[in-house]
Amino acid sequence: MLSVEGIGKSFGGIDAVKDVTFTVDPGSITAIIGPNGAGKSTLFNLIAGAMKPTAGRIRLHGEDVTGLAAHEMARRGVARTFQTTQLFAEDSVLDNVITACRLRTRSHLWDALLRTPRLRHEANMLRERAMAALAFAGVESLADRPAGTLSQEAQKRVAIAMCVATEPKLVLLDEIAGGLNPEETARVIQLIRKLVEHGHTVCFVEHKMRMVMQLADKVVVIHHGRKIAEGAPNAVSRDPAVIEAYLGGNSVVAGV
Repeated sequence: MLSVEGIGKSFGGIDAVKDVTFTVDPGSITAIIGPNGAGKSTLFNLIAGAMKPTAGRIRLHGEDVTGLAAHEMARRGVARTFQTTQLFAEDSVLDNVITACRLRTRSHLWDALLRTPRLRHEANMLRERAMAALAFAGVESLADRPAGTLSQEAQKRVAIAMCVATEPKLVLLDEIAGGLNPEETARVIQLIRKLVEHGHTVCFVEHKMRMVMQLADKVVVIHHGRKIAEGAPNAVSRDPAVIEAYLGGNSVVAGV
């Protein structure tokens, strides 16, 4: 589904990401891990179109999408969450998800000014699709609540609902379990598995290694902007380069 080929991003001569290559298979769960400042979120930004790479290629379903803007990547089926959940705090949960749904609509300014039948039809469709996405994420009962009043877990679920509402093929989750306790993390793990069961492919950045070991089919390890390992979770957790990067060679990654 996704092919990242020698991708790089530099800022003022400093390489945040350099020569990273990996693939994401359809229907799989791929984890991207690494110490703080390794370049993981920058890599996500390159894939999602929030940044343009300074080197390399990104292909989606075989199409070269290198340098496309975020909205263009979203239209091609790439959705993402952010390390810090970004919702419209004063708007209702439902309105937040409706905003995401508008990616697939055809109405424009004149439809809004003239209140055309197309606008009315799409308004009903958007509400139905948004409610379906909220139900998928298990937060439909919160539809009328202001998004800023939700718990951390609920906000994470709404962020995933917003991804689902865009009808994605590939979902990028940037530290989706950040700030959650073990029980909340377990529930988010179940939701990620549900995404895959319903035909989505998932790539996620995460620091919680137990979560990575439970979920990932494949792990890509980034350190100082470079890929230092790639493979099955058990194999990667015992890779000497990975152990050194995380723990100074004192233990296996799976034990942290």
